Amino acid sequence: AGWVGAAPAQGFVRLPHALEHSLERLDVADGTIALPTRGPPLALTLLRVGAGPGNEGSRALEVRWRGQRLLLTGDAEERGLVELPLDPGPLRLLVAPHHGSDVPGLGPFLALHPPAEVWISSGERPAIADELERRGLAWSWTGRDGPLALELR
Repeated sequence: AGWVGAAPAQGFVRLPHALEHSLERLDVADGTIALPTRGPPLALTLLRVGAGPGNEGSRALEVRWRGQRLLLTGDAEERGLVELPLDPGPLRLLVAPHHGSDVPGLGPFLALHPPAEVWISSGERPAIADELERRGLAWSWTGRDGPLALELR
């Protein structure tokens, strides 16, 4: 067990029990790093475009499960989103960047990686809601729909 990605901005409040005595941290400065799993059919990849400060240096997590791809993005808005080292092609699920803000890189990103569904973590109607509807994409947001769950088979 370990911690993947950046340490929380507010610091660790309480570590998971398995990590109380030794915190093993796995991160990526630039590019991709495959994360350990118990093998197929699950593959996890941490992605990042450079270790720059702020939102553009945030990480994304690609989940592959039996031919399906999910992408959980961070807060990258421009280069850090559009230049993610991610193979082009459709996504089963995209967790939208930056709480559904109207980020400049979203249009080009959606063109390269069209999602079947978009989830947004936001307490208010997200800024990208109208654009997602215009594109005919299925989407949900936590402020309206509560906790979201996806079952992959």
